[in-house]
Amino acid sequence: MNTHLSTFEAAQVLRCSSENVRLLARSGRLPTAIRTGAGRLFLRADVEQLAARRPQDRRAVTVVKAGS
Repeated sequence: MNTHLSTFEAAQVLRCSSENVRLLARSGRLPTAIRTGAGRLFLRADVEQLAARRPQDRRAVTVVKAGS
């Protein structure tokens, strides 16, 4: 099993877009393991750890209005 993931592969694990992965990296929420001329590589363990902390399906979150 590969220990490094590309931005695209990290997006698949996190179930989000590649742009969101780049934003997570820029904000420091997802550490970049290696910067290459073609982009970033992430440690699989870091990506999986972040995935475990994120809601699995954000569409399932119910918002309740105050006073309802």
